[in-house]
Amino acid sequence: MLAITGAVVLAIVTQRLHKWITARLKYKALAATTSVALVSLDIIGPAFLLAHRLGHRILSAWDNPLQGLQTFVCLQRHKEE
Repeated sequence: MLAITGAVVLAIVTQRLHKWITARLKYKALAATTSVALVSLDIIGPAFLLAHRLGHRILSAWDNPLQGLQTFVCLQRHKEE
């Protein structure tokens, strides 16, 4: 049920963009392809950036695990004061 709700919301939100693209392009198939590509990039782009930053944090913690532990201990001490 969640997938259907998400699809309906996505269709409603992107309807205006698709109409705008359709009005400016000569072929309907090209307009549909462009709309799908833009919406896909809009969804995949932020997910990729989030995964990229998370990967950097994991690798930095892997390279120097004590630094993360020291930061946590300092925050706990600061909170107690």
